[in-house]
Amino acid sequence: MPISINPDAWVLATINKKKDKNLRIADFLDSIAADAFALASVWEKVINTLLTNESVDPESDPLWRKLLHSRVLVEHSNIGHYERLEYFYGAVSSVLGPKHASSTDYVVYKIGSILMSRKLTVEKVKSELQKIKSARLLSTSEQTGLDLSLLDSVKVLHQEAAALDVFAKGFRAQI
Repeated sequence: MPISINPDAWVLATINKKKDKNLRIADFLDSIAADAFALASVWEKVINTLLTNESVDPESDPLWRKLLHSRVLVEHSNIGHYERLEYFYGAVSSVLGPKHASSTDYVVYKIGSILMSRKLTVEKVKSELQKIKSARLLSTSEQTGLDLSLLDSVKVLHQEAAALDVFAKGFRAQI
């Protein structure tokens, strides 16, 4: 007894799978934008605290601790905010080609890396910001010559989060 497959059902199933996949990608991009906004919020608090206290410790801010609590090896645990950003920028870098395959050279990632420190001082943050002069930005075509002050870094991080949000919304609109 031959099995007949209705071509209309096959096409419809294929289209639905693609739409489901795109919706999952859109959800992922939305979560990346939300994580970038959360990172920008933490960074803004850190910089404001540094400007008044000269040092800051992650134990003093529960949002900072929550943002960076990643790398806990628990089966089926949610990936940490920063780890999700790290994964996203690693994927973006590999898509850009072999030249960027091993480098996550984006401002958001670099600032997130700074926040991984146990204690931050004004000198340490200024020193680390000097190292990211050549980091790439998503929010503008100006990609080189970044010379960030503490306050500029907050503004840039919020702009990057907004650019990720626009990208996520644009992707969702095309589904």
